[in-house]
Amino acid sequence: MVSLAWAHRERVRAENAAKAAKAAIETAGKAQIRQMAEDKASFELLLTQLDIDCKRLSELPQGAARDPLKRELVNSYLPLVDEYISSGKEFQNLVLTRVMVWLFDLGEIDRALAMADVAIAQNQPMPQRFGRDVKTFVADAFLDWRKLQKALKNPVEPYFSKVFEQVMTWQIHDEIKVKYLKAAAEEYQAAGNIERALECCVQAQSIDPTATVKTLRKELEKAVAEKAEALKHEQAKPGSKTNE
Repeated sequence: MVSLAWAHRERVRAENAAKAAKAAIETAGKAQIRQMAEDKASFELLLTQLDIDCKRLSELPQGAARDPLKRELVNSYLPLVDEYISSGKEFQNLVLTRVMVWLFDLGEIDRALAMADVAIAQNQPMPQRFGRDVKTFVADAFLDWRKLQKALKNPVEPYFSKVFEQVMTWQIHDEIKVKYLKAAAEEYQAAGNIERALECCVQAQSIDPTATVKTLRKELEKAVAEKAEALKHEQAKPGSKTNE
């Protein structure tokens, strides 16, 4: 039977080793970081420190109050993750997916999506408490980001088109695909491509007849019909190219 004292000593030893490994990253040169990045054991050693840092975050109120610490942690772990990616190595790397999550939380969408591409290509696992795979997380997190950008009246391109195209090819819940089709219909409508917007609504309802695009579809059908009628009248005018 393992004594409580022995278990405590081992926990403290592991935590100290993890802190030392993290401190080494912060003081190491690029060559040293690359060497650590290619070593699976280095990342596994960091998992203990990662758990400690996640507990620090959980003690703060949810929302923006956590952002300064998240940014500090991203800056701390990111050099090692970046070197892991550039090294071409591939092994289970929970540090990578945790940093990816923080980047999404901080709204650093460019780096978050680049890291997501690697995580998906390598079939990396998500941290245990998330209870979903990387694709599902990315799809949900990106929709949250889009919602915030819309509220702030910020553009969502060129990111939305890329993620939309990816999501529609993924093996993912139909509910998520329907959400993306509705979002795409709104984006196409805003860009003046009402025909493509209507196609997205039709596709959404073909996946799920109860999809919440009914009102938008009617609006688009009316707009497409009006556009066709206007074109018809324009072509019928004397001197139009159609009548020449």
